[in-house]
Amino acid sequence: EIQAAKNVALAALLFCWFGAEAGTASGSIAAQWPGLADDQGAWLLVGCSALGCELLGDLLQALGAKGMPATEANVLLSSEPLWAALLTSAMLHERLTATEWAGGAVLVLAGVIATTGGASGAGGGRDGNGDAGVR
Repeated sequence: EIQAAKNVALAALLFCWFGAEAGTASGSIAAQWPGLADDQGAWLLVGCSALGCELLGDLLQALGAKGMPATEANVLLSSEPLWAALLTSAMLHERLTATEWAGGAVLVLAGVIATTGGASGAGGGRDGNGDAGVR
């Protein structure tokens, strides 16, 4: 329910933003995206991307996070930029900076701490039964 509300709210905000941009002097669709204003195929791809990929991804993400402790789910979800950086590095041959590598290392370390219980069991981790310690 929360995920659906978030998606609806973001869609409403994006439509408002689009409407505000379209209301400016140079804000017509043709001016914003030359050559795409009348391209039905391009708009079909944009719609499929928004409804298919984004909506399905959000739904699967929410369903997957439901079956794990909140700490682990948050660390896993916060690693999305790490995966994006690694994939662009591998597929598009982009070079990552030292700061980006350091940020990735922090995310990996946070994941290890969250899943193993970390120092003195603070935060996430598991109790002796394999369950998250908080009920």
